[in-house]
Amino acid sequence: MNRRKKIVDYKDGRSFNKTKLTLGFFGMLILLASCVNMAGKASEPSNKSVFVSQNVPNAMIAGETYVVSVTMKNTGTTTWTTSGEYKLGSQNPQDNRIWGFGRVELKQNENIPPGQTKTFTFSVTAPANPGNYNFQWKMLREHVEWFGDYTPNVKVSVVLPPKPLKSPFGENNPFADSGEKTILLLNDLEVNWITDHFKRTQIDKVCGTTLDFTEIDEKMKQYHSFHSWFILNMETKCPYAGAMREPKEKVYIPYQGESLEAWETYLNAVMSHVKNNGWNIKIWSIDNEQKGLYVPAFDENKNKILDGCGVPNTECDKAAEAHANLVAVSTLIIRKYFPDAKIVPIGIAGGTNEEDYLFYEQILLKLKVSCPQCVDYLDYHDFNRFTGYESNYGTSKPLSYFKGLLEKTGFSGTPIIIKAGSTHTGKNEEAGERVHPYQTEREQAEYLFKRFVYHTANDVELIFYGGITEDFQAIDYLFGQNQLIYDGLPDGIKEKCDPKKTLPCPDKNAGVKKLGYHTFKFLNSKVGTADWKNAEIIQQGYNNLGVSTNVYKVTNNGKGMYIAWWDWAKDCNVDLDTDTGCRVDCTKNPADPSDIRAMDKCVEQCDSACVDSKKPTITLSVGHSGSVTVTEAIPDYSSTFKSYTQKVVDGKVKITLGKNPIYVEILE
Repeated sequence: MNRRKKIVDYKDGRSFNKTKLTLGFFGMLILLASCVNMAGKASEPSNKSVFVSQNVPNAMIAGETYVVSVTMKNTGTTTWTTSGEYKLGSQNPQDNRIWGFGRVELKQNENIPPGQTKTFTFSVTAPANPGNYNFQWKMLREHVEWFGDYTPNVKVSVVLPPKPLKSPFGENNPFADSGEKTILLLNDLEVNWITDHFKRTQIDKVCGTTLDFTEIDEKMKQYHSFHSWFILNMETKCPYAGAMREPKEKVYIPYQGESLEAWETYLNAVMSHVKNNGWNIKIWSIDNEQKGLYVPAFDENKNKILDGCGVPNTECDKAAEAHANLVAVSTLIIRKYFPDAKIVPIGIAGGTNEEDYLFYEQILLKLKVSCPQCVDYLDYHDFNRFTGYESNYGTSKPLSYFKGLLEKTGFSGTPIIIKAGSTHTGKNEEAGERVHPYQTEREQAEYLFKRFVYHTANDVELIFYGGITEDFQAIDYLFGQNQLIYDGLPDGIKEKCDPKKTLPCPDKNAGVKKLGYHTFKFLNSKVGTADWKNAEIIQQGYNNLGVSTNVYKVTNNGKGMYIAWWDWAKDCNVDLDTDTGCRVDCTKNPADPSDIRAMDKCVEQCDSACVDSKKPTITLSVGHSGSVTVTEAIPDYSSTFKSYTQKVVDGKVKITLGKNPIYVEILE
């Protein structure tokens, strides 16, 4: 008779029912059969696997093919074979074909015995539609079972391919608004180049312990389809040993010892992150407007640092040497990951004082000796009023000065690209050291058009405009009115505007696009696509009649095109520094200080008497009969560009210029 008794298993302390048997002959037979059966089950082969590693990019371009790999280890007792139909299968969801297929097979006659690893190397095609997609796999024996570890899921960001390189006109730091909204605006403007910053203070928040790429990752998801130029900000709030402290901003600059080692570690991590995500960054600047950081940090003699530029062992010499060394170290790291990367060693601020240029000159001289391959471009920034589109504010340094700086330091012929520059609408007499006299929307658009064309026709390879949507930080924010879309001043800030100092006041046109917005779009769609490397300068500046006109000939889609304008403000003696006469009468006591369009109309009428009396005529030699289409590059307030057709007589066409620049298309 069988009896059951509850027994405690003292090995793990659990109680369970075991059967204690008193066995007869038949009981012994039953027990023997049971043991044989259990032994048979224990000896059956088993399928097991563990994940070892994988190599898959976190970002892909829609429709493009990528080589990936997944390594799994056979930890079971079976041998994985082709004939046994052992495969790697897609997961999340199971059996999906997101990457073009759902199975990766072993090679013909391949055997993976227990204890061995197998690396599946295969090509995947990114989905056609942008979005986030799961990349996850697991081993299986087809028609039998799935087994072993899942590979860690990778969220792959699939983005649209980079825009074709068709225009050298880009946007600088465009993200004043939300990312998605800005992307829509950039696409509408037909921009394909952007610049922005990798801010170390946003990434290295805990002094090298952990890097946080959250903010830059979110931004780069939006930026991915654009060709980009990024500034690597070097300053940190972490007091690494050997750093130089910039007292005003209370940040530290890598200099020597631990501070330089920390920078190298940080930059390696950044470059690895960029490469792993496949971001489309073509140009890297080693910080920006460096004089503002180095001079205060090295200035032991209180603003006397620049006196020693060119003299060994002075503060200026040490500061220039420090940055040149940082550029060399950084270039080596960047090109380890991106051999074709272009490097910008300096970015000269708009309005830089005369003596400040000596500091940048010393950096270039030192790089010429220590690292000439670190200078792919020179960058300078040109902010000005609409009458000064061809030169820098304050010292009025023209493009020719910067070409001369390159020649003087041994870098003659090095291309120039201009990251920052813009001008304002309205007025702001509270904007710090730069008072903004009243300028109309049309005048901002005039500056934008002339600035882009003038510099590009004179060998500047890339040029950017400063921002899309106004982003007021305060009423007296220096660049608050420079953008191309109103934001509704003073919404979101504490100060109240004073119409005697700031116009419009308040801005009731939140979200309304200025004339410059439409002109910028015109630039990219019509003008930017031209062959600027072979532009012909027909007239630039004052002609033999004492009239200031600019005329350029370019080829666009195989056809000859002309761009021309009259610098009417010079010939009519419009003096924005004094801002006197009827221009100030229009804005001194406006009936409605928020109605900038009414004030603009008043100012335009104010200048019309001189303009109408002095309009010059230009003659273009187009070389054949027929006609041309003339389009004014600045629209009216209904966003309409005035266009008309004019006949060609004896291979020439005469055109009278007004305030607006023109674009002339030859009709065959």
